[in-house]
Amino acid sequence: METTQNRASIPFTNEHLVAFLKKLQALGSPYWYGTCIYKCKQSTLESKTKQYPSHYTSSRKSRYEADVTAKRISSDCIGAIKGYMWTNGGEGVLEAFGTDKTFTNKYKSNNCPDKSANGMFSYAKEMGMDWGTIDTMPNIIGLGVRYDGHVGVYVGDGLVVEWRGFKYGSQITRLNDRNWTHWYKFPFIDYR
Repeated sequence: METTQNRASIPFTNEHLVAFLKKLQALGSPYWYGTCIYKCKQSTLESKTKQYPSHYTSSRKSRYEADVTAKRISSDCIGAIKGYMWTNGGEGVLEAFGTDKTFTNKYKSNNCPDKSANGMFSYAKEMGMDWGTIDTMPNIIGLGVRYDGHVGVYVGDGLVVEWRGFKYGSQITRLNDRNWTHWYKFPFIDYR
């Protein structure tokens, strides 16, 4: 019989997703809009500045450059989930944080489409995944929790891991302290 502990070592299970995201958050993964578990590099900063100038303003430049110097790994809210899938369940990511090691990020791999935070919720519903309003949320780790334009992942004990925004980075927050409206299962995660 598979235990929760065993499932935490199996990529693409809800337990593995939660374990990986909690470890990445604990390392201090910063929020970079439009990234999906990317190594913080000068080339990425330049590319994202051109792509999203309203997010990559001059007032934020020194913090972004500090992330590059520290060799951090960035994400935005939905990018954390997509990046987990696109790096084959986080393969090599934690070892690359703060080091010169690299990892592979394969776009749209492992049945995970490139969707926005709102688009991923719509996609999950289209795929027939369980979902509901936040007041009906079951106690299952790895569920997506959302409000318009944002997503986090329920990690248990009333807590959520989320890439909250530039000012906050990645955080563990209390489910009841935020304005989540819905929960849902991700179509590419095995919830048993």
